[in-house]
This record gives sequence, structure tokens and C-alpha cells, in this order.
Amino acid sequence: MRQTGLDIIGPAAWGTHFCQFYRTTDDLADILVPYFKAGLENNEFCMWVTSPPFEEGRATEALRQKLPDLERYQKEGRIEILPYSAWYLAGGEFDSQRVLKGWVEKLQAALDRGLEGLRLTGNTFWLEEKDWRSFTDYEEEVNNIIGRYPMLALCTYSLEKCGASEILDVIRNHQFALMKSEKGWDIIESSSMRSVREKQRESEQQYETLFNSLGEGFALHEIICDEAGVPCDYRFLDVNPAFEQQTGLARAVVRGKRVTDVLPGIEQHWIQTYGEVALTGKARHFENRSEALGKDFEVIAYSPRHGQFAVLFLDVTERKRTEEEVRRTAQELERSNHDLEQFAYVASHDLQEPLRAVSGYVELLQRRYQNHLDETALRYISGASDGTLRMQKLITDLLAFSRVGTRAGVFEPTDLNRLLDEVLQDLCPGIMEAGAVVTRDPLPILPVDPTQFAQLFQNLIGNALKFRSEKPPEIHVGARHEPHGWCFSVCDNGIGIDPQYQDRIFLIFQRLHTRRQYPGTGIGLAICKRIVERHGGKMWVESQVDRGATFYFTFPD
Repeated sequence: MRQTGLDIIGPAAWGTHFCQFYRTTDDLADILVPYFKAGLENNEFCMWVTSPPFEEGRATEALRQKLPDLERYQKEGRIEILPYSAWYLAGGEFDSQRVLKGWVEKLQAALDRGLEGLRLTGNTFWLEEKDWRSFTDYEEEVNNIIGRYPMLALCTYSLEKCGASEILDVIRNHQFALMKSEKGWDIIESSSMRSVREKQRESEQQYETLFNSLGEGFALHEIICDEAGVPCDYRFLDVNPAFEQQTGLARAVVRGKRVTDVLPGIEQHWIQTYGEVALTGKARHFENRSEALGKDFEVIAYSPRHGQFAVLFLDVTERKRTEEEVRRTAQELERSNHDLEQFAYVASHDLQEPLRAVSGYVELLQRRYQNHLDETALRYISGASDGTLRMQKLITDLLAFSRVGTRAGVFEPTDLNRLLDEVLQDLCPGIMEAGAVVTRDPLPILPVDPTQFAQLFQNLIGNALKFRSEKPPEIHVGARHEPHGWCFSVCDNGIGIDPQYQDRIFLIFQRLHTRRQYPGTGIGLAICKRIVERHGGKMWVESQVDRGATFYFTFPD
């Protein structure tokens, strides 16, 4: 047996794997300092993996106050105090097999030096939600194998970052837990070989401290059945403070009372669902609305013993309200898209038709009366013809802009190298005419709308050819992977853009030059930006006049 340094635990066997739930750094020091002091005084190798808010410096100072000869132990290599990033996230990410192997290697090195075993702790405050499942799997594996080795392991968890399900996960993967109440530290026993329901049957009183500290509501009930054995009611046995806050029902009022007395308007589906849990032992996780309370709840219900059910729940009324708003917005957007499609149809048919008629009559005038009109009249006719052509082009471009979202293709894995090759082949005449040189980085394979991405590249490279300076165009298509996705760029050595106009160029029909200088309607970049946004990215430009321009757009992972 090993001395733990903790009076509430006393001696413990090698292979003990337990945890501490803490609220403050004082809670951590209260347990970890005597824990490591005992380990150093009993010829063990100690490892303290720290995390905010109790980092290496504070841990060292706290230990030194209770162990004046700490420096001697450090010089002898008997203790390591290191940050979580150097242990759990070495290499940039959490790898459970690497961490497990590391503990065993540290133990073997200690045994080779004549020490009796390894005493360790790790603070989990660094854990993000995305890492929780892999870390609980790691804790379960530790719990399964630690009995084979001369190790003591104490894992610390902040109550600030643990909800009900996380606390249950932690307890399930440790032999017991320490939790501080008003009277001091309590032990909440657990077993990795038992389910939560079995543990609840064994130690309901020990769970009371834990559940009273939860932000989620908790209540214990017994089901009431009619003469036919069908659930018809249930009785409140106990509730926690969060239950009172979230329901507005006081503990003193509901304890021992039937739910039909407390909430006369309660819906039958609650009694049916809880009856199934209490009588079959089958746990349920669901969301439902209580009209009697006027709130929506996310609920985890399980049976600690036959005929009883315990409920952990969270008020999700605001979230459901937000989801309903999102749903309504989506419906409005769908209607808006339908209206846009109708407009596109009108634009492509009804508006084009009178323009074609005007254009036809103007052309007929020009052809039949060319020899009978003076120069001014012919100039008027030419202007009218050019105007109708420009209007047709504007309508066509507006139609293309509207179809970016309404008639888009599906996203499919696309080799952007091959896609760019096809775009460059289409632009080949313009590239050769301008004497341009186009280079590029290796491009990835990504799930995109290939038609739209081709249009994106074609518009950006086409602009680089159009807005060139006197020098031969040099165009580079770049791509680099960043922490949150891909960042693409199209860089040129053209005439550049004044920074004060760099937001304006992405607006529909916005032009910085006359049509005589550079043809076009000014919609190309607006289409590019809309394509990028449809793919979940952002688009911007960096440029100076006469120094070229670089257009950037992102594609999230």
C-alpha cells in the first residue's frame, strides 16, 4: 500500500486511478501538494502535468511551501513539473497511444533508477469539446491497464468545464472521485466495471454533493402505476438547486408530491416516457416541450433502480426559439430564391424580347435608310444599337449572377489542377495575344461545384489579362493550407487598384473605368464573391495602383 498524503483516502494500492473535481486553484493545491509530498518522501518518481489556471510556476511554489527541500528532489530528477502542451499535445495534437506509452516509459526509467514506482497527475483544463471523446476513451484505457503497473494516477477536472454528461463520463472511468462540499472533501466511489445505473443504486447519497453542484437540473422520482400496471403518475423524491432555477418549482414544494398535483396540466407523453425508463431500465436522451412550464428541455433519463428514474435536464427554450427563427429564415430564403428564379425567367425571356424587337428595328432602319440619313442621324442609330446591346449584356450578366445560388450544381470532389488546365485552355487565345505567363502552385482536390469554380478562375485570370499594364502580364495562381482551411490567390502585375475602391469592386455593376477603356458590365467580381461565399469562404483583394493586384479567397475545412 502507498501513502497518498490525503487523510480522506489513506493508503492506496498501486494501480489506483482516481480523479478530483475542483472549482479553484486552492482546491488543486489542497489535494496535489500533499499527494506529491507523500510520493517524494516514499521513493517514487513524480510527474505533475499542469494546465491553466495552475501552471508550472504556481505549482512549484505551492509545493515548495510544504516541501522546503524540493530543489534537492528536482536535482535528483525525482519530479517533473511540465505544461500540458509538452505532454498531452506534444507534436501538436492529442495522441492517446503516445501518451500511454510515455507513462510506461517514464515508469520503466524510474524503476531502472531504483525508484519504487510512478505517481502522476494531469490537469484537463486544456481539453476542448472536440477532444473530449478521444480523451475519455484514453481515460477508460488507463483505468483498464493501470492495475498492471506500480502507478498512482490522479486526474483533475474543472467543474467550470464539465456538464452532467462529462461528469458521468469522468466518474465512469475512475475508481473514485473527490468532490468538495461545505464540510470538506467527500469521496464519490465509482467503478469502471459498473454502469451509471448500478453505481446510482449503490451510492445515491454520495452523488448528492455532485449533482447539487451541477448547472443542469437533476431530479429523482418514483413511477406510479394504475391497477393494470400502466404508468399514470410519478412522485418527486429529490431535486437539486438547478432544478429549482430552471423550472421555478421549489424543492420544499415538490418533494414527496405527485407531478399531477404540482403540474396539473402536464402532458401524458412525459409520464409514458419516464414510465418506460423506470420499468424497463432503458435510458433515454431526448428533447421535448413542457407546456405546463412553457419551456423546452433537453433530457437524459435513466433508472437507478426498478420503479425509479433520475432526470438530468437543461432548459433549451432559447435554443429552440433560435432554431425556429432559423427555420423561418430558411423558408423566407427559399421563397426569396423562388422569386429570384422567377425574376431570372422574366429577365431571360420577357425583358429580352422587347430589346430584341428594338434592336431589330434599329438594325432595319440602319440597313434601309443608311443612304438617306445624315451623319448625326446615323450616329443616333448607332448609339441606340449599342445601348440595346449593352442592355442585353447587362440582363444576361444579371441572370448569371442570380443563378449562382438558385441553379448551382452539387459539390463533388474535384481536382483543381485539372480544372485550372481546362480554364487556361479556354483562355489560351487571350493569353497568347497578351504574351502572358501563367504559373501556379500545386492545387488540392476539394469538394466544390466544378462549374462555378471554373467560372471563378476564369473571371479572375480574365481580369488579370484585361487590366494589364504595358508590361507582359505575369499571373500566378497560389494555394496554401492554413489551420482553418485553404487560402487561394490570383496575383498579377497589372494596373492595380486604388485601396479606397477595393470594397466597391465586389458590388454588382460597379466599374472603376469607362467602357471605352475596358469593356464589360462590372459584374464579374460580384459573381466571384458570391461563388466563394456559397462555398463557405471569404474573398478580398490587396493592391496598389501600378503595382498589380492579388485576389484572395478561402475554402474552409
